[in-house]
Amino acid sequence: MTMTSTGVVHHPAIMASTYASILLLIWLWPLSSNAATLQPYSAQYATTVMGVGVTLERRLTVDDAGLYTLTNEGGVFLAQLKEVSRFSINEGQLHGKGFSYRLKGISRRERAVEFRPDEGTIRSLRKKRWTEHPWQPDILDRLSQQAQLRLSLMASDEPPISLAFNVIDGPRIKTRTLAFMGLATIEVEAGTFSTWHFKQVRENSERLSEIWVAPELDFLMVKTRHEEDGANVTIELKDSSLLLPSDH
Repeated sequence: MTMTSTGVVHHPAIMASTYASILLLIWLWPLSSNAATLQPYSAQYATTVMGVGVTLERRLTVDDAGLYTLTNEGGVFLAQLKEVSRFSINEGQLHGKGFSYRLKGISRRERAVEFRPDEGTIRSLRKKRWTEHPWQPDILDRLSQQAQLRLSLMASDEPPISLAFNVIDGPRIKTRTLAFMGLATIEVEAGTFSTWHFKQVRENSERLSEIWVAPELDFLMVKTRHEEDGANVTIELKDSSLLLPSDH
């Protein structure tokens, strides 16, 4: 489960549970000089693959030079997934350094993104084919967009009507828009959380993607759900280093 700047329109009433239209106007959201940063964490998520329970491990680290590494991995039977995104943060905006995605097993898939500001290009691998795009400083990859979502929400006092991000994946750079659906109390293995609920805006599509994030955990994802072609995939938080001892 990303725009040339973080796009946000503040919600007029925090209790609103629907958005007026999927064709909402996206405004550029100016970030203050004391924009939020992300603290390192680890988190475990539960999902099901082919009827078998699977734990996904997610970790965010940062080195002395301010380079962040976000890793997501898990596996079942002979299939193993690992994706890694590296980026820096400047005044609330992520700047990509590199991305890799590998699925090993009966089915093998590989994706990658190379950010090359010195050459003025971004290269992206999908389906064994590299494509090249003109350099843009705030293009996100498939994984870093989730970190940018957290940063954007941490800089806001109330839920935005919508957010939009420009995400690169192979030959395409697509704008992905999330619409605020309302407040929701979500109970998962990690506990019960008050969350902000967002749904991805898709025109003329039966696919559904939605996410619940918890303000008390710096907007860490608590639950996400995706429906496509009759399949329903749900991922829920099991545990995290961001939880207080009393939350366990």
